[in-house]
Amino acid sequence: MSRLTLRYRPDPDDEVGELWCHLETEHFSGSAFFWSNLAELPDLIEQMGQYPLKEAAYEWGYDPTECPRPVMALQILQKNAAGLLVTKVELADLNDPTLRLTGHFCTEYGMLERFRSDLGAMLYRRSGEAVLPGV
Repeated sequence: MSRLTLRYRPDPDDEVGELWCHLETEHFSGSAFFWSNLAELPDLIEQMGQYPLKEAAYEWGYDPTECPRPVMALQILQKNAAGLLVTKVELADLNDPTLRLTGHFCTEYGMLERFRSDLGAMLYRRSGEAVLPGV
């Protein structure tokens, strides 16, 4: 079964913590993290609330002049008129962004709504995880 997990580990001595992204598909899995204070989550949660979903997307990474591709990228789009969604993920190693993986899987609106709720709770608590399962 495919799934995407976002997990936040706050740094008790800093405003910024580790936002981990773990992707599992039928064929492979991988993880990456980037530094975040979760300021991007309200916009991402709002994007995911659109119906029909046009696109919900966010990229985490270095300044494009330093590294043109993101360390982590998430994109969720409607795949068909029946309401199937496709989740696309790109992950790279924080220290060597040339090491990367990409993957995608399908999910549904009900699962996306639960993911949005979990992201809201993670933002509120400044810790925890949110899981988006595939179908």
